[in-house]
Amino acid sequence: MKYAIIADIHAHLAALQAVLRDAEQRGCTHTACLGDIVGYHNKPKECVDIIRERIVGPGLRPGLSNGGLSALVSMRPWGRDWAAAF
Repeated sequence: MKYAIIADIHAHLAALQAVLRDAEQRGCTHTACLGDIVGYHNKPKECVDIIRERIVGPGLRPGLSNGGLSALVSMRPWGRDWAAAF
């Protein structure tokens, strides 16, 4: 059993896909995500969906980082997408 440990995705779908491809090529059979899935980039729902499919453990339990909290408070355009992803 080999784990890929990822974090700080920040809704960057292309980067997430590239990292997961690389992890697979390196023989990783499991993925653990340390957080910061959304925020900053424009694909929060897609990134959350991918992490939900691959997450290690009983399920995704999203938390609020400082960026996530400010997104909910100010509801910037990416903040609305962030909130809708959950």
